[in-house]
Amino acid sequence: DDLGFELPAVASYAYNPDGSAWTFSYVSGVTADHSGFTSGNPPAPQGRQVAFIQKSGSVSRTLGGFASGQSCVVRFAAAQRGNYQALRQDLQVMVGDQVVGTFVPQGSAYQDLVTSAFTASGPTQVVRFIGLNTAGGDNTAFIDDIRIEPAGAPLPSDDVPLADLLGHWRFDDAGGTVATDSSGFGNHGALLGAGWTAGVDAGAVAVQGAAGVRIDDAPRLRVGPSDFSVAMWVKVARGPDGEWRLLARKGSQDWERTFALWLHPDSNRVHYRIGTTADWNEGGDSVGELPVGAWTHLAYVRRGAALQLWVNGALDSQVALIGEPVANNGPICLASDHTWPGRAGAFDDLRLYGRALSAQEIAGLASATAAGLVGHWRFDDGAGAVATDSSGLGNHGALLGAGWTAGVDAGAVAIDGSSLRIDDAPALQVGASDFSVAMWVKVARGPDGDWRLLARKGDQDWERTFAMWVRPESNRIHYRISTTAYWNEGGDSVGVLVVGAWTHVAYVRRGSDLCLYLNGVLDSRVGLAGSPTVNSGAIWLGSDPWWSGRADAIDDLRLYNRALGAEEIMGLSTSMVPVHLGRLEDFGEQPTRHDLGLAMRGPVTFAARAFMTYP
Repeated sequence: DDLGFELPAVASYAYNPDGSAWTFSYVSGVTADHSGFTSGNPPAPQGRQVAFIQKSGSVSRTLGGFASGQSCVVRFAAAQRGNYQALRQDLQVMVGDQVVGTFVPQGSAYQDLVTSAFTASGPTQVVRFIGLNTAGGDNTAFIDDIRIEPAGAPLPSDDVPLADLLGHWRFDDAGGTVATDSSGFGNHGALLGAGWTAGVDAGAVAVQGAAGVRIDDAPRLRVGPSDFSVAMWVKVARGPDGEWRLLARKGSQDWERTFALWLHPDSNRVHYRIGTTADWNEGGDSVGELPVGAWTHLAYVRRGAALQLWVNGALDSQVALIGEPVANNGPICLASDHTWPGRAGAFDDLRLYGRALSAQEIAGLASATAAGLVGHWRFDDGAGAVATDSSGLGNHGALLGAGWTAGVDAGAVAIDGSSLRIDDAPALQVGASDFSVAMWVKVARGPDGDWRLLARKGDQDWERTFAMWVRPESNRIHYRISTTAYWNEGGDSVGVLVVGAWTHVAYVRRGSDLCLYLNGVLDSRVGLAGSPTVNSGAIWLGSDPWWSGRADAIDDLRLYNRALGAEEIMGLSTSMVPVHLGRLEDFGEQPTRHDLGLAMRGPVTFAARAFMTYP
């Protein structure tokens, strides 16, 4: 049973398509990437298709697998149509007869939205997405990656849509023989002779000789029949030694290779393989070699009939598969298994997704912990009064009345009138050159007539390198910086923070410009009259000695001593978001008029894909 919007496949778009598990009104349907609908938007968050809700259209489906009395939320990705009347469609989400959320997606970049909790009244529930079209006119929003999640723990039933982040092993445990799965699904790994070392971001797992890591099989780890991705950091300890050196493989038998990566005996090129119905050992080889003693990011992606290898965020090579990939019930092994030795050196941040990651997401994963990261507070501590700095520089934060809550990925810090303080350190004194601040924010309420502090570095009110507030009369962001010309230069966002939804915010000083990005897209920029000045004050989240907070929650705060690129920011705004349900596709005829509204008028774009076979 297709859980998303990938079946039936469409070349461009289709209103009310047949062959879907979803039910569509006359002014809703599915559309593919690069169509006349989606040419102004990034690729679909999952697969290559999304559902569209035009005017007062609706999309609904009956989902099963609920336990009576279970408390759940609906999480989904949504965006405005970017090439026509953007920023105007609003959506309502219903479960049964309960309204669980009303949303206005901010811009054409997909953002992760979550409803309020609802209590399941029985084993099946009807989930509806309804276009309100409050602004009037021909407005359209796209939805994708729909999933039902419990409050606090994964849903036990495989009949309920699950997060596309199937497993996440950060290797930050730093002691013991267990590698924690931070996805929440509990598929922890066992260190078999391996140890701990410094990683790209905080810790990593170190391997020598026959040492390795084993993650036992679980149903959700059996990837292959549909698109999936494996991402990880690797540091090889030495050059070729005449032996095949295993990086990672899932399988108990040698012929089980969905998925598998080795280093060649005669070079440090990656040999990436997959088992299919045509051959148990299809795949290709990387063009580039992994450098000795340096961290390299690898992403192995099954995307339709293509198997791709991405190195440091860029596509290295791909092969066209002859057969359909097959799953297996073997364990995931890093560095060494019962058949192949490892000797790779070290691994960090292993992730398994039940979908093909986009180019932007892969770039984000490859750069999110790369050069220039001088502070990284994940807020996954979950208890106590210390927020760990996982950059390895040790600038931990102190919770001053703040608490812990659920975040975009694992935990977050809950701030509503309280504070989190990170004491100053030389590495945190940004401003003299380009720098970036990135974080996820969820506001609890609309404007209340007061300035509401999000984040600021400075102990005096006139120290504003960097500073962000939510305005008194709206949920627009007021972003400021102190310069040699004026202690309070800056601008205001065009977009607003949506109440109750996570928004990714990136504040970037790039030369003489100060830029603000919302959900991966440039929202606004201002030209600075002076040169930014540095201060030695603390970093404050929520309230500080001068300003009150009330932001509700903040997650994954990062500080870089460089200006992040547009693709890196897009990657940060998407790479943490779990993804789940999908889309549909079927080429329909020209749209016709219906009693609920007029179909889109304009060019229809057909997208063709070609895959290169690497010898």
